[in-house]
Amino acid sequence: MFVRFLLLAVALSLTACGQSEDAGKPTRDPALFARGGRAFARLCMTCHSVDLSTHGAGPHLVALGGREAGSLKGFAYSPAMRASGIVWNAEILDRYLAGPEKMVPGTIMLTAQVDDPEEREALIHYLLQH
Repeated sequence: MFVRFLLLAVALSLTACGQSEDAGKPTRDPALFARGGRAFARLCMTCHSVDLSTHGAGPHLVALGGREAGSLKGFAYSPAMRASGIVWNAEILDRYLAGPEKMVPGTIMLTAQVDDPEEREALIHYLLQH
């Protein structure tokens, strides 16, 4: 009986250790994170940063998950983005990256949509880790 209890306690501890401290962030998958980083470098880094102190042509994307779109102080968002009512999460990012202009007509984000769902998944995973 004691051995079963001990095994259950160890299993629960290992499960808890695998979870992110921040419940809003998914547990990091190193391979997916790396793919997302490459996608970010290719598709986003020209305008955006994952450095808290740096805005580019677009706002920095640090702590994006749970943040209201158009809400960072010191960045001049389009009126469409400020009025969108979006709160960024994985599902919303997926829809937005699949068609920014469709989701927020009048957005000034210049990038084309990210058509590949696997690339969007990796990019979203990367963004939500920062």
